[in-house]
Amino acid sequence: MKAEPKVQPAPGVTPAALNLEQAAAYLGGLSQSYVRRLVADGELTAVRSGKRLVFPVALLDSYLDANLTTAQPKPTAPAARPRRRPRAKAAA
Repeated sequence: MKAEPKVQPAPGVTPAALNLEQAAAYLGGLSQSYVRRLVADGELTAVRSGKRLVFPVALLDSYLDANLTTAQPKPTAPAARPRRRPRAKAAA
């Protein structure tokens, strides 16, 4: 198997499509196997180019728009009152 040279886009240029590794990073650092599972389940669309999966950036953006949720802050419990130490019994 030949090792393909990694071609980097020019600074400030976003490519129109990403490979599997790049798409996983673009989706927030997901694992490549999880991205493959999303494709297999039909939740994420990819284009086959020979044996490779190619992910158009527009489709990745639409997936993020549809599935991105904003984090809700956890409700905070009221502060617990400090326990009082029992008084020492007086010696007789």
